[in-house]
Parts: sequence; C-alpha cells; structure tokens
Amino acid sequence: MAELSGRFHELQDVMSSPTSGAPLSLPQCEPEPHANNPWGTAVWDAGASFCTDFEEFRAEMTKLFDRSVKGDEAASKLARLRQGSCSVTEYAILFKTLAASCDWKEGALRAMFREGLNFDIQDEIATHDLSQDLEGLINLATRVESRLR
Repeated sequence: MAELSGRFHELQDVMSSPTSGAPLSLPQCEPEPHANNPWGTAVWDAGASFCTDFEEFRAEMTKLFDRSVKGDEAASKLARLRQGSCSVTEYAILFKTLAASCDWKEGALRAMFREGLNFDIQDEIATHDLSQDLEGLINLATRVESRLR
C-alpha cells in the first residue's frame, strides 16, 4: 500500500509541474510526509460559510485540492510525456489521465502514446500490426515489455 501511495504522489507531482518544453518522465521520488495543518479547525472556528453549505464546501475543497490539469495544459503535458523508467502500465495510467482532459482524436492519442514509449518497446511494436484503438496499443506494449524483461 505504501508503494502505491508513493506512486500516486509521483503522478501528482508530474501532473502539477509547470509546463515547459522538456519531455515529461515519471520521477523517482519519495512521497511527502503528511503535514499537520490546522486549516480546517481555523475555518470551522471562524464560521466560514462553506462549513454549512454542501455546494460551497465542495467548491472550496475542489479549489484547495484539485490539482488536475485541463485543456491546453493537459495537451502540452501529454505531448511531452515519456515513459522513462516507469512501466508501460504506469505510463499508460498517466497518459490516459491527461488524455481524458484533451479533445484529441483516437489516432493522435495512439501516435503520441507510441512516441512516448521507450525505444526498445517502440522497435518491437514496429514489427506488429498496430491496433486500431489506444487500449489495444497499450495491451500490445504491455505484452512486449513483459517479454523484453
């Protein structure tokens, strides 16, 4: 469970990093320790309006904790994303997370996914008939990776 939590934090860090021209790769880092933050107590004691209205509460929580990227920022990150040292499965999860916020067509998504794979996997995939959908390409890349390891 700790390893999964660590991977989740790595993905959050990648998704919240500023956009630049450099390729994105999943970093190898330790999860940040949870800080003891008295924010909730302070706003409750102050009688903030969102403490009594669910819709306001939800909006406030989204504002505070939603670090997802959307639109052009997601597209930029998706275009720069590379597999790096992570598994195809981990790369696919982050790729699909970013792709969900873009309005790219299936063909463009397949091309970008293939471009972001490590070269040894790209070379092996080139010898196969490519699937007509992203899921099929992800499955093929996963099988190739397991055979290469």
